[in-house]
Amino acid sequence: MVLTFVAMEPSLVYFRSAHDVSTALRHRLGPMIVDVQVARNALITANEAAVAAFASGGAPLTGPGQEYYNQMAIASQSLAHAAEVNAVGQPGTESLQTVESLLASYSDSISQAGAYFRADDHLMGTVALWNAWRQLHDPHGGIVEKLGELRGLQADALHRQVGEGEVTEAETAAWLAWMAGLCAFLVAGHVFIVWRFRRLLGGVLFAAIAVVVLSVFIGDVVDETDADIAGFNSALRQVLTEPDGEMVAHRTLLAMADAHCRTGTGECGPTMPDRSARAGVGVADRPTDRSVNVRLTPKASGAWLETGIPWLSVLIAGLVVTGFWPRLDEYSYGKR
Repeated sequence: MVLTFVAMEPSLVYFRSAHDVSTALRHRLGPMIVDVQVARNALITANEAAVAAFASGGAPLTGPGQEYYNQMAIASQSLAHAAEVNAVGQPGTESLQTVESLLASYSDSISQAGAYFRADDHLMGTVALWNAWRQLHDPHGGIVEKLGELRGLQADALHRQVGEGEVTEAETAAWLAWMAGLCAFLVAGHVFIVWRFRRLLGGVLFAAIAVVVLSVFIGDVVDETDADIAGFNSALRQVLTEPDGEMVAHRTLLAMADAHCRTGTGECGPTMPDRSARAGVGVADRPTDRSVNVRLTPKASGAWLETGIPWLSVLIAGLVVTGFWPRLDEYSYGKR
């Protein structure tokens, strides 16, 4: 009976080594990776929509446009949820706080641009719009660049967690050795009972059968969980390396600035041509608001085993007791 409880501890450790990582990927790191990518796509889409709205001349009536507001709401909600499920520790918290601060400044610049365009001050409106674009896309601390740094933290955490959840052959062999030892002990006990008391059926035999069934079930669940972790790793890696959609806002801003100064000859200063030349353009014909589809099922396979294994160990121990106890009574009275 003592051996039963001792042998069940490795089973629980073996199961949880994969189950805990799978759960963390489902409920924390996976959703965070998706949320950050959704926010990134939404912010780029919002900026493209705002610049297009101001360039079209409809800003006095519509401002940056409804699409801008919709995408900003999506970005804000996604970043808030990413902060709730933060799975990369303090560096992740600091990155998200920085992004939130920059995002507030970005929104203010868009609002200023709208106010200038409504006042028919296109020069200052273009300047404010350019400042907003730069706060988003500046390679030295812009919002997109900060989200890229957060991507790196997430990639490191994903690599670490997947490595922790990978069940090695040595771990499997050690667990099987424990279960085989327990099963062999129970079978030996049953053989003794058959030989000594001529009882073919009993609790000890049923306990041995239960150990075999439990071992098969745990092995299947761990294999399935390992496959889930590998699938999550592949899907989340694709999200982390997903390219941006096609971006044209910087070219639109250059055209708007050319109405007031010639950017090509440096009349608008060196910053605009320099930043525009280094701006990311994304993938041609790829939408910036591309949806992020990663299926993260809410519950891991065989989750009940976390409490089921301890209870099953109690059941198996009970079967051992029911198998041996009557035989001890028979032995004490000299019955065969």
